[in-house]
Amino acid sequence: MSPKLQFALTAITGQNSRLPFVIELSEQNGGDARATKARQSAKIREIGDALRASGFVTVNQQAQVLDLCRSTAWNLVQGNHKGTGLSSSLIKRMLASPRLPDGVRTKITEYVAEKSAGLYGGEKFRLRRFRAKLVFPDTEGRAVRK
Repeated sequence: MSPKLQFALTAITGQNSRLPFVIELSEQNGGDARATKARQSAKIREIGDALRASGFVTVNQQAQVLDLCRSTAWNLVQGNHKGTGLSSSLIKRMLASPRLPDGVRTKITEYVAEKSAGLYGGEKFRLRRFRAKLVFPDTEGRAVRK
């Protein structure tokens, strides 16, 4: 695991742990934007696969468990989300859902770690801004990274 990815995982999870997944480094694709977008769409579709594996089959069920509207849930599950991927506010909303199954939470966390590490492209300042927006206030008002 690359040091950038390990840093991103530590910043998101708050612990120095390795999630059980393998990541292709973006250099393997030679910076091909289509391959990068395809990899990002595939990772977003994995969130939908995890939802279905957890028993949430209909769009209504998926939208409820993700705490999203139906159209956003549909686009997410299909992997057709906008070109920049999932926004930090959308991710925070999904992770804050009390009904979110652990398998889905893991897939979202993997996506955040990979996006934070720059595996889906993006300028450095946008990646920094994405990471900065993923701060959750704790019960005492302090900023806590998830």
